[in-house]
Parts: sequence; structure tokens; C-alpha cells
Amino acid sequence: MGSPIKETKSSGSSNGAFRVSQCFYTATEFSKSVSLAVTQSDPSSKAKRSPKDFWEESFGRYEGEV
Repeated sequence: MGSPIKETKSSGSSNGAFRVSQCFYTATEFSKSVSLAVTQSDPSSKAKRSPKDFWEESFGRYEGEV
């Protein structure tokens, strides 16, 4: 079963092309705590590269490997 959330901590950063937002949800039972990260294109960037394109360029060559 779950454990009540007792604290949240959020942060964010940008590397020019992407913006990453993170939140850590601390549960009363720490082993049930969760970290969530969301990556999106940085709207203030001139380079319009999507996270999906980055993923494909970085890891697509491994597709089908186990």
C-alpha cells in the first residue's frame, strides 16, 4: 500500500535547448518516496529540438537490442 506524502521539493533547470522540471515527493515511509522529472523543449531557445529527437539520436541506434 501507499504511504502519505510528508514533503515535496521541486527544482528546474535549462541547458539552452531543454528545460527540466523535477519534483521529489518524500513519503512517510522513505522507501516509497518518488522522484519525477519532465523534460521539454525550452521555449526561449532558438534551436527547436524536441526531447524525442534527442532520445532517438542518442539511443535509437540501440533499438532492438536486448
